Amino acid sequence: MDALAGLAGLLPRGRGNPRFLTDLGEGLFPDGAWPSTEIRLMAADSATGELIALDATQPDLTVGQAISASWAIPGWFPPVKIGERKLVDGGTVSPTAAHLLSEHSLDEVYIVAPMSTRGGAPARGLDHAERLLRRPMTKRVDHEQRFLEGQGIKVIRIEPGVEELKAMGPNFMDTRARAATMIAAREQLPNRVRTQLESQL
Repeated sequence: MDALAGLAGLLPRGRGNPRFLTDLGEGLFPDGAWPSTEIRLMAADSATGELIALDATQPDLTVGQAISASWAIPGWFPPVKIGERKLVDGGTVSPTAAHLLSEHSLDEVYIVAPMSTRGGAPARGLDHAERLLRRPMTKRVDHEQRFLEGQGIKVIRIEPGVEELKAMGPNFMDTRARAATMIAAREQLPNRVRTQLESQL
């Protein structure tokens, strides 16, 4: 089993009600049909840690169910039963599942990885607990980026840096930090992305 999935398995069963996520999907696509564009929502088998892509190819699976399963964050929401499996947030195995993009003929990939941070970041107090979770996720995204680059694919990575993490605080589910985090991201991210783009010219 993947190390991230193993750590997630140590968390208590979440008590949150994911109904609002199901309602979101069903509100966007009330007839049960998936959008015409190819969309995969990532979940993981809570028993085996297997990464599972939920998409339109699975019979009787609605977008709302897929959203609920892919958002079943251990410790916050309970697993979601799809077929015979109990699924949790795919981020317990991979924060981005970017390696799956190697199946397509792509020249360039943009990875949006809010749970990884290259180069490390200072931590104080409760921030240390957040970094314990962030470090293995960063290593996983590092691995997936190297894998894609090994296939000749250019990779641009968008993730929080030190200033964004300061604004976010130790609890990444704290909505009170949303505005400050957005302001920090708008100030810091453009230059980091520009630097990556220029390095690949």
